[in-house]
Amino acid sequence: TVKKTRGNKIIETLNRKQIWLMETPQVVRKDLLEKGIKIAEKAEIEITDDVQLAELAGVEPRAILASKKNRKITNKSDLLFDNKNEFRVGLGQDSHTFSFAKKSFVLGGVKISASGGLEADSDGDVVLHALINALSSAIGGGSISNYADKLCVKGIRDSKIYLREVLKKLKETNFRIKNISIALEGRKPKLEKHFPKIKKGLGNLLGISTDEIGITATTGEGLTAFGKGEGIQCFVFILLKDGKDNNEL
Repeated sequence: TVKKTRGNKIIETLNRKQIWLMETPQVVRKDLLEKGIKIAEKAEIEITDDVQLAELAGVEPRAILASKKNRKITNKSDLLFDNKNEFRVGLGQDSHTFSFAKKSFVLGGVKISASGGLEADSDGDVVLHALINALSSAIGGGSISNYADKLCVKGIRDSKIYLREVLKKLKETNFRIKNISIALEGRKPKLEKHFPKIKKGLGNLLGISTDEIGITATTGEGLTAFGKGEGIQCFVFILLKDGKDNNEL
């Protein structure tokens, strides 16, 4: 509620629908500013913003609704808000050759087929392995071996369990996953039809929606061992955002 006063006495309650808080600087033509300045100086009028000068110059400015996300920084205290909008990025990579043994083929925690799997001490899930590396690097951690090796020794081969370990570390921070981007390289098998299922599985594992997960695949025109069908390579890019920021609109 905005009040008009005389001294410390309230004399009127103003209609809020007719009151705007104006941010500066504002967009005004130079010639209008110069004209307004001359009028203000001659009449000894105290000016508080550019629009007031335009008004003195005889124009009728229009107000444009601003976004609260577009925070105006004037004083040091305004920077406290800005510090809450902290982001972290992480990049992870992993690759495996195809196994000669009969082994399930797993990607993103999803069983694609009962055979045609990737060679590894674990289930060979290159997507989760690259994701773990990306997550860990974003929060200042190390490689997947820091999470997986001790579990492999115990006979634990499921990469989803490795992922849970790094997610525990993430939970100790102020950050949450904003989105992830996954890029796969390999000649075989054709993976595009499996993307919806992989995205759904990853969304459940990470607690994010499927539209915050992007997956692409390429053969690389056969220029690498992966493009020649010897294995699969995966890159994951992840964006983390300060989870304590409640100022989004």
